[in-house]
Amino acid sequence: MSISKNYELMYIASPELTKEADMENLKQQVSQEIAKFKGKIIASESWGKKRLAYSIKKQWEGYYNVVSFSLVENKLSQLDKILKLEPKILRCLITKYDHKTVRSKPKRLAVKKLDKLEEEKTALVIEQAKRKIAASRKLDKQTAVKTKADLNSEKISLEELDKKIDEVLEKELM
Repeated sequence: MSISKNYELMYIASPELTKEADMENLKQQVSQEIAKFKGKIIASESWGKKRLAYSIKKQWEGYYNVVSFSLVENKLSQLDKILKLEPKILRCLITKYDHKTVRSKPKRLAVKKLDKLEEEKTALVIEQAKRKIAASRKLDKQTAVKTKADLNSEKISLEELDKKIDEVLEKELM
């Protein structure tokens, strides 16, 4: 009797699985394949649709899924062959799932929390920038109103205006 070990399967599903039901069917199919070899699923996580770094089977996007499971070691290669032959799966990789990998899940959560804090910080900076812009616009409007008021109070007659224009033209001609 062999001892079962823990593994993690990451697979990229085809982006042609547009319906949620299609994706769930594929997840169940993968779970059934693991169960067929008397494996036990520990956890399953979907990372959603992501852009690929390069094309795989003429596809540039795919749905990432991670499944942690325990399985007898000698059944692993059979499971891997079956998953690689599945046309809905673009690529798959099975790795050992040890205590170091288990610790990495909180790191993923920590990264998510950091991302959330980063978003909040960015939103705060944007809000502060909006306030500064609004304040500067308010000052611009006030100064614009003052200059209009100054112009209205300093009305110049047409004769004075003609004299000033003649002075400027004379200076340019010299």
